[in-house]
Amino acid sequence: MADRASPSRCSRCPTCSGPLSKDVETSSWTVAPLIRDSFCMIGSSVGGIASAFYGFNHAMPIVRRFVKGPMWLHFMIGAPPVIVFSSACAGLAG
Repeated sequence: MADRASPSRCSRCPTCSGPLSKDVETSSWTVAPLIRDSFCMIGSSVGGIASAFYGFNHAMPIVRRFVKGPMWLHFMIGAPPVIVFSSACAGLAG
């Protein structure tokens, strides 16, 4: 009996090390859900803001070069691709 592994070692998935029982999920080394969720939200917001700055700084000069007209027209044409890019980066960062 002494050479058998402890139950906490046997109840983890061998591929991803995810908990397979409720006892392991509440062990002392797991991250609290509030902390995990708050870091996920922080990562999403930082990724979205950074990619929005990057997208507007790189996409708007290209739009201004190819579209002649007032600034609101440049914004209306250039904003949707930047919003899609920013949303994708926010999702990946979270």
